[in-house]
Amino acid sequence: MSPKIDDFKKLLKSKFFYLGLSVLLFGAVLNQVSSIYLFKNFKDAPVLRDSILDLLPTLKLGWVFDLLSVLSIILFVVYAYRKEFEKIPYFLLIFGIIQIVRGIFIVLTPFANPDMGTYNGFLQNSEMFRRGLFPSGHTGSAFLAFLLAKGPYRIALLAISLFLMGFLLLAHGHYSIDIFSAVIFAYAIYSLGEKHFKKLFTLK
Repeated sequence: MSPKIDDFKKLLKSKFFYLGLSVLLFGAVLNQVSSIYLFKNFKDAPVLRDSILDLLPTLKLGWVFDLLSVLSIILFVVYAYRKEFEKIPYFLLIFGIIQIVRGIFIVLTPFANPDMGTYNGFLQNSEMFRRGLFPSGHTGSAFLAFLLAKGPYRIALLAISLFLMGFLLLAHGHYSIDIFSAVIFAYAIYSLGEKHFKKLFTLK
């Protein structure tokens, strides 16, 4: 059921909505600041070997995994709006936390992107905003959306997550450790949120 006017009023009056939104915005800014820092200071970072990528061809699929990442976000926004509007502050908080965690970890592990040939994704002319690898932001956000959703949306988001991970590997867009660790990061943050923040950040 779509939200009503009273639901929007309740949302806009909730301090937890603004807190969750603030955490998300801080996480997004932190990711960009970390990416710019890596771009300016670690241009000579080493390219690592990867046992899985070494066995796979390099396909020009940057636009595919970028598209799937955007699709997962859009689908989850539709889900949150139509199915669990009262949890929007909670969802903002959880996605903000995973952004913050990633913004910290990519600086702790400043190695270079795997050799993927010519990148042909959405950020083709914005190299500094594509820096940072561990964990994979594409994978983490999509898998977190899957964990938070229910019903047919959950199934669709799982399918998107799996295809996204597969295309990231085939495009050499991330090392395999970035992709698989992002699943663990997402599950850990989801579990943290379900245990400690869900009730507090759900509109009454």
